[in-house]
Amino acid sequence: MSKYAARPTHASDPGGVELSVEKYKRFATPSRGLHRLICKLLPAIDSAALKELNGHLMLGDSRAAVVMRVDPLLTAAYTDELDCVAMLWWPDWLVSEMDLTEGHRLLTVNTYVREKRIAPDLIPGEYDTGNWQNFFPLIADFLSDDVDRIEARKAEIADHEWEYCWNMGEQHIAKFGGKARRGGAYWPRYPFNDKRYAHAHDPNWKGLWI
Repeated sequence: MSKYAARPTHASDPGGVELSVEKYKRFATPSRGLHRLICKLLPAIDSAALKELNGHLMLGDSRAAVVMRVDPLLTAAYTDELDCVAMLWWPDWLVSEMDLTEGHRLLTVNTYVREKRIAPDLIPGEYDTGNWQNFFPLIADFLSDDVDRIEARKAEIADHEWEYCWNMGEQHIAKFGGKARRGGAYWPRYPFNDKRYAHAHDPNWKGLWI
C-alpha cells in the first residue's frame, strides 16, 4: 500500500494496474522546479516515489469515479470506507485527449489515512466505517496504460455505485461551489480547504501538476 496510508490495510478490490511513467511525467513535469532537482540530484528518491505510486495503483482499493464537469474538468472519486467522494480538478487537455464528457466513468484507486479529524472537504455518509479520516484517490485512467484491466474492473462495479458517486458529486459541488483537490499523482491526498495546503487548489499557482 502507499506510504500515505495506515498499515496494515487490505483492499477487497485491489486496483491491479501499473503506473505509466510517461503519464506520471505529464503531471510531474520534471523539466522544471523542485521535481527537476529531485530527479537530477536525488534519483533514488524519485525512484522510490514511483515505486510507492505503483504500489498504490496495484494494491489500493478500486471504486467508481465520475466526470462531473468538463469546464473546468472535475472528477468525483468515491470511497465506500468513508461513504463519500473527493472532488478533483485536472488540466483541461485531458478532456479532448480522452474525449471526456459529463458522466464519463473512471476508476479511482484509493488508499486511506488516519488523522485526528475528518478531512474538511469530505462529507462522510451514513455508511462511513469510522476507520479513516481521509483518503488518497488516484484516477487509474489518467495514470496507467492497463486499459483492459481498468475496463474489466469498471465492469465489476454495480450501476448503483456509479449513480451514487454522481449524486454525491453533485452534493459536494452544491456545498463547496465546485472547489476541488488538485488532481495528479500526489496532490489528491490534500483537502482543498485545508489552509496548510492552500496552494494545492489555486489555479494561479505556478507549481507542479503532481
